[in-house]
Amino acid sequence: MDNNSNFKDKIRGLIMPLGISALLALVYSTSRMPLSLQTQGRILVLVIMMLWGAVEAFAVQGSHKIDFDLIDRFLKAGALIGLILSMIFGDVRHKFIIYLGFFILILGIILRYLAIRALGINFSYNLNVRKAGQSLVDYGVYHNIRHPGYLGVFLIMSSLPLIHASLTGFLVVTICSWIWINRRISREEKIMISSFPDLYEAYRKRTKRLIPFIY
Repeated sequence: MDNNSNFKDKIRGLIMPLGISALLALVYSTSRMPLSLQTQGRILVLVIMMLWGAVEAFAVQGSHKIDFDLIDRFLKAGALIGLILSMIFGDVRHKFIIYLGFFILILGIILRYLAIRALGINFSYNLNVRKAGQSLVDYGVYHNIRHPGYLGVFLIMSSLPLIHASLTGFLVVTICSWIWINRRISREEKIMISSFPDLYEAYRKRTKRLIPFIY
């Protein structure tokens, strides 16, 4: 792969974190935010989101090509609408919710990083399996749950409405994100079963999809 193609791949991987960061910055600059999130808090959110962008840009060794269909985009748009609503209409004034949101955001980024690093060159934004040389990763953060990378994205998305003190936005974002992620997982697992029929079935039986010991 030449340098130009590699650069384009990196840009594709940054679409989600940079897109959300740009949306946050735009609303921050044009709207009166809830008093619970002052200027320092907004700056901290943007800095942490840039950290997520760094994870996507530098931790990913595999394909950065994005593979989303129309329903994926519809659900992601719903989550973004929920995020906008949460920034404009904060309906909670308890600082604990805001601190919890920051904790979940950082936890999501760490989990996302560990998942990407564990997969290494096998990581891909596409729903596919490399034709040769790919093995089933079932260690590290993949030991108890099969999709820690998706869980990381879900935590990141659901944390932002909490940071902006909006339970209404939290409901919209989490519902859309949860449906989108589970839909992607269902499609991905069909591919994994066809690629590693015996290994993946055994792996499914001893692990959970997203939440250890629960789901």
